[in-house]
Amino acid sequence: MPSATIATKTPISTTVVAGGGVLLCPGEEVDLDLALRAVQAAVAQPPGARLVVVQHGRGVAGLARTARLEGSGLHVTLVEAAPADDLVDRVVREVAATDGYAESHLGPDGRRRVPLLRPLPPPGPARPGPAGPSLRPDDVLLVTGGGKGITAECALALARDTGARLALLGRADPAADPELAANLTRMREAGVRLRYVRADVTDPEAVRAAVAQVRAHLGPVAGVLHGAGVNRPAALGALDPDTLRATLAPKVDGLAHVLAAVEPDELRLLVTFGSVIGRGGLPGEAHYALANDWLARLTAEAGRRFTGCRAVCLEWSVWSGVGMGERLSAVESLLRAGITPIPPDEGVRLLRQVLALPRLPASVVVTGRTDGLDTLRHERRELPLLRFLERPLVQYDGVELVVEADLSAESDPYLAEHDLDGNLLLPAVLGMEAMAQVATALAGATGVPVLTGVSFPRPVVVARGGRVTVRIAAVQAEAGVVEVAIRSDETGFAADHFRGTVRFEPDEGDREAPGVTGGLPPVPLEPGRDLYGDLLFQGDRFRRLVRYHRVASRRAEADVATTEDMRWFHAFLPQRLLLGDAGARDAFLHGIQVCVPDATLLPIAVDRVEPAGPKLAATEQVRFVAVEREHRDDTYRYDVTVLGAAGTVVERWLGLRLRAVRHRPAALPWPPALLGPALERRLGRLLDADLAVVVEPRPDRTGGARREVTAVAVGRAVGRPVRLRYRPDGRPEEVNGRHVSAAHSEVASLLVAGAGPLACDLEVVRPRPAEVWADLLGRHAGLAGQIAADLGEDADVAATRVWCAKECLVKAGLPVDAPLTVAGGDGEWVLVRSGRVTVATGPVRLTGEPQPVVVAVLTATGV
Repeated sequence: MPSATIATKTPISTTVVAGGGVLLCPGEEVDLDLALRAVQAAVAQPPGARLVVVQHGRGVAGLARTARLEGSGLHVTLVEAAPADDLVDRVVREVAATDGYAESHLGPDGRRRVPLLRPLPPPGPARPGPAGPSLRPDDVLLVTGGGKGITAECALALARDTGARLALLGRADPAADPELAANLTRMREAGVRLRYVRADVTDPEAVRAAVAQVRAHLGPVAGVLHGAGVNRPAALGALDPDTLRATLAPKVDGLAHVLAAVEPDELRLLVTFGSVIGRGGLPGEAHYALANDWLARLTAEAGRRFTGCRAVCLEWSVWSGVGMGERLSAVESLLRAGITPIPPDEGVRLLRQVLALPRLPASVVVTGRTDGLDTLRHERRELPLLRFLERPLVQYDGVELVVEADLSAESDPYLAEHDLDGNLLLPAVLGMEAMAQVATALAGATGVPVLTGVSFPRPVVVARGGRVTVRIAAVQAEAGVVEVAIRSDETGFAADHFRGTVRFEPDEGDREAPGVTGGLPPVPLEPGRDLYGDLLFQGDRFRRLVRYHRVASRRAEADVATTEDMRWFHAFLPQRLLLGDAGARDAFLHGIQVCVPDATLLPIAVDRVEPAGPKLAATEQVRFVAVEREHRDDTYRYDVTVLGAAGTVVERWLGLRLRAVRHRPAALPWPPALLGPALERRLGRLLDADLAVVVEPRPDRTGGARREVTAVAVGRAVGRPVRLRYRPDGRPEEVNGRHVSAAHSEVASLLVAGAGPLACDLEVVRPRPAEVWADLLGRHAGLAGQIAADLGEDADVAATRVWCAKECLVKAGLPVDAPLTVAGGDGEWVLVRSGRVTVATGPVRLTGEPQPVVVAVLTATGV
């Protein structure tokens, strides 16, 4: 039988345990001298030895947990159980199964429970209304521990929140303690009525006299905030019984003395300040761990004894900047142990949050991460099988989740199809999918989440043949609300690439659908031929645009193909997407590109996304409607609505912001359908006018056909079929209060709608002899020469500009020989003015046409 040291005050039967060690069985009244010697003997053992503690009641759990952390490979088994016939056999099984540290509670009914930290339900709309801190204005809150540190900060917050008066008990003299004096002054200046009484909480008579003084000056005590405590760190081997008792005295005896001095029928709130060290131990803090463990137990006993009192022990981690931990420089040692400090403002917020709970638990551990302590364990559920949950780093269910995933063209083949100028970019839609996956795993939620406040401050770039590690961090801020950020090793995980909030909200049901364009032929634009590979850089997985029903500078409507039969990740990785078809969703973004065809648009933020989830692929096609809400410099803001087969809303994007990152060279040819929105924006800026511009390709040369083309173009401008009426001079009448002008050539038709006067023209540039141009332009031939000289432009282009300008004058009902003068310009665009009208003229190129085409639009000058 291996050797063992047995320290016990309760008879036990002979036990065989593998390996040498110490067995400690403290009784109902703990013999601290005996317990300390036993634990010290356990820590002094060679590596691999054991400490077994079997206790019932207060016990020595704080000593045992610290022994695990200070001992060299010491295996610790901590069992809480009442005496029972089969207890020895059950303890033997616990010891045999212990590898490192094991803690269990063995019930008389045979049940075995393991203590695990579980997160309190975060605040949120689904929770019952808050109960509040149980204090009213003019109540008295008795505060032990003086007027400094975390206790003072929390006392001040409670006094401000409730209007309660403060009675502060402490040993220090304000006249000799500048920090205490400053805090008392700060409290008074905050409007708090208070009284500071010097008293040592370890002296029952001093406490009784202090409480009587408080009652006489402020009134009966309705609440107690017990923050008194001392801590002088020392290793277990250096501890003595006197130090142990001195550490227990203010925490445990002090609380007992206060509770004995106040009137129990008047006490409605008891808050004690313990420490996470009592829950998990800490090297050099065995005595402090024991004191805080006993404090938590005494608080629970008081809650059961005082039936009208809400009682809770807050087992704090160290606070940064204030408090005992800061004075002892414990912040650094706790960080080395994996315990992160709590900022003061966050600590006060957490106090308020706990006290607002309708039902207070007996103890609440308030801490940051505690990964370095194997004596402090958390409930941890299995994460769902999702692509971006590849490698968990930090997991606190319901609180925080940090994961990593390695991205490469091999593991994530969609990257090779999202190549912008040789850079493989993580698509925004897959970034949002990653955020949703991590948030869902953290919250343990079901259903399709809503994303709000999403931004993409910098792209995640994967080099060809390379790999990037993304780190996705999520924190649950309140019930159903998770804040998420994506970082990468490309920036040393020091900068947010994507960030936003994921919300699990009830489905709003049917949402109002926007009006859609109908009754018109599809826009003559073939995405596969006219967009992908040129204007749009997306590859096959993302090429979902089928046809457009509306293309304008501030509105786009298109059909998008959907599918669930798409492999987004490597075959050995999970393929499930929570938000639904990422290819279709990307098309909702890049489909807006037709509204700004002279630049490449990339998403930078979105206020709110209500994804369709699996409903997105319920039909083979959906229609998206994008409407511009704002445009500033190179940033465009759109709302996007996605409609299912029945015309119902299945997805919405509100406040989608896109930024132009690469501008299209002016000399490149345009598909006619894209030239319309490009001209709309350019002419709107040049002429300071609200214009609708539509360009239709190659109409028939007969007048009837031209009028049909004009009607379709006007329909595209206003978003619905129209029946045009014409004046005797052949000009179209107004439509919806807007003037309409059309021009036709052998290559395209141009339609402009806006406030009058209004006219437009377009002509293919044809080389003509100078004398022909002189005859065509008449008195304006000199203007053409001036423009050609100013711009260094081909004479035929300049002459065609003036010819088109003259035609606009005629269409506007002005004399053909009205004077024209140069009035400015912008790049290849020139403005000419005649009286109160201005004509913008510029050359463009159309796809498939060898010669440039000059466009001219006339509007009022606004002067």
